[in-house]
Amino acid sequence: MLAVSSRRVLPGFTLSLGTSLLFVCLILLLPLSALVMQLSQMSWSQYWD
Repeated sequence: MLAVSSRRVLPGFTLSLGTSLLFVCLILLLPLSALVMQLSQMSWSQYWD
């Protein structure tokens, strides 16, 4: 049997990618969720005005 070494080209890439995606999602999702919450409390006439 051959031993396969799992040397990665970029060490720590999965951790840094996960952290970056988490912060980007938070930066995008927090304002969008606040917008949806605000719009859900409005009536159709308030929305169109």
